[in-house]
Amino acid sequence: AFDGDTLMGFINAGIKIDAVAAFEPDDVNFSKLSKFVARHPSEIPDATLYPCGVYVSTTRLSFEIGQGEASAISNKGGNIVQCVALDDVIPTFAPNLIKMDIEGAETDALLGARHIINTYLPGLAISVYHRPEHLWQIPMLVEDIAPGKYDFYIRCHAMSTFDTVLYCISKHS
Repeated sequence: AFDGDTLMGFINAGIKIDAVAAFEPDDVNFSKLSKFVARHPSEIPDATLYPCGVYVSTTRLSFEIGQGEASAISNKGGNIVQCVALDDVIPTFAPNLIKMDIEGAETDALLGARHIINTYLPGLAISVYHRPEHLWQIPMLVEDIAPGKYDFYIRCHAMSTFDTVLYCISKHS
């Protein structure tokens, strides 16, 4: 969830937020996120914040902190963070959107959200620019998780393919 930047974008766009489950394993970013949410109680009336990352399973992993929005799971990371599978932590939370820009761990995190995705068919906004193979692997994974249930769109929000996002829109919305 970084520091709440996406939530701020929704607020600025006038998008109503009913409830948020946000995950941020970097302590500095989590503190900023928590303070941001606390400053916006009328715009974000129901927020549950988790000081952990999302992954295919609930485990602890090496993490490189202090990189701002680029903090990430890394074999070089000198810190250990708790990571969780979304299916383990919020199995009955019915999101209408899942947004992931998690520095290359998107595939693992989607695998940890198979039940939520297949059951609730939320819209998905998944970054696919961290690794070239994510351009095809992530759409194929979503199709495997929820066969025939999504239409796929891709948009590049910055130059040189940075901030390229795969949007998966439920055909049953």
